[in-house]
Amino acid sequence: MGKISLIAAIGSLAVLFPVNAHAALLEQVGNAQADIPPVSAPVESEVRGITPSAALPAPQWGVLFYLNGSYGAVNSVENMLSEVTNANNSNANVQTFVEIGYNDGGQKKYARYHGTGAGHMETAAIPDTDMGNYESVVDFVKWAKARMNAKRITLVMVGHGGAMFEVPRPVDKLMQPDSVTKDYISLPQMRKMLEEMGGVDILVLNSCIMASAEVLYQTRGLANAVVASEENMMMTNIDAAQMLNTMSSQPSITEDALGDVITKGYVDRYVRLAGSQATASVSAMTVRPDKMDELAADTKAWSELVMATSSDPLVMQGVKDALNTTVRISTDTATPEHALGDMNYFINMFADSIINAQKAGHTCTNFHDLIMDSAAVVKLLATHGPLQTSNYFFNQAKQTNLDSITILVPQDNMANWVNTSYQTFPFAQDSGWGKFATWLLTVK
Repeated sequence: MGKISLIAAIGSLAVLFPVNAHAALLEQVGNAQADIPPVSAPVESEVRGITPSAALPAPQWGVLFYLNGSYGAVNSVENMLSEVTNANNSNANVQTFVEIGYNDGGQKKYARYHGTGAGHMETAAIPDTDMGNYESVVDFVKWAKARMNAKRITLVMVGHGGAMFEVPRPVDKLMQPDSVTKDYISLPQMRKMLEEMGGVDILVLNSCIMASAEVLYQTRGLANAVVASEENMMMTNIDAAQMLNTMSSQPSITEDALGDVITKGYVDRYVRLAGSQATASVSAMTVRPDKMDELAADTKAWSELVMATSSDPLVMQGVKDALNTTVRISTDTATPEHALGDMNYFINMFADSIINAQKAGHTCTNFHDLIMDSAAVVKLLATHGPLQTSNYFFNQAKQTNLDSITILVPQDNMANWVNTSYQTFPFAQDSGWGKFATWLLTVK
């Protein structure tokens, strides 16, 4: 019957997407880089640190790029440096700073830059840096803040991502890994990073699978908007030039509106650069972290009611239907990505199942409360809704894209991790999803 049954039941939901199988995603698209000009030679500063600009009129935006080229991302970060250099990177409305670092595949580079106008970057040499240490990000942001007087700050982090997963997962599949030190940013460290830098207005995570409830919950109170992808992020990157040009021409643009520009620009750019190779499923969204507490509370109410009513066979069938049909990052059950499921889809499929049973003449325990609790979560997760203010996607193969933030939908081969490490994550605790995930492992 599809998700329309839940909408009909409560009369106010409007987020629909197809129910096809979701294929494994690609992480890069080769060397589709034709429209990115080479970086011009930076001007070497006479002193390490770059002169502060506090005496200048305060621009609206300070834009900071943290470019981690480890594990095969050298071309990706060099392309973004080139793009920022050749963009309108410094004017009355924008100040731009970059840190780039890698020692990967025989290539090595560590430097900081300050945009001084289109085609120009002032540079400061820095020692070899552990790009996977959250303190390195904090140091860069504090360095840039000391040299700017912008009213609002956007931090763009480019590098590999891994949602909330950690070792023993391969290091190159974790958050901002360093190929030399094997260090990476853990989920708890992500929040410490944002706290110690004093927060930002917009956080752009140009990394794979970072739009999960568990990750986004770490940003609440420390960013007004977060741009991330619920799927794998292509190495074509966000359109940095378009973002900077928009900030320059529309300095008063809201965080949500700018997030819309960034997410749409990323998808459009992939399609343009990949051309006939555009076969991957790609997407990006803008999320408001200030709604994550509400999501946690509504999720807790829903999950606790489902577990409390699990003696009803109709409720259990609804849970099984959600487990069996939810769109996931990957179809490969051997990978952790298979455990990342579309949260909106999961809740909708459960509600759809019990609505169909009720319409067939069966009586479901606590039917009204289960539907209303489901609706509360789904309304928050709606595209262009209160939490997810924008979401753009492309899929040449017409496969189903994830359409909301992801959440852990566990599989049997990760039971030990679910019952230990996952339980320590703040979202798992505050939303009750930790207990619910453990319970889901018992559902057969």
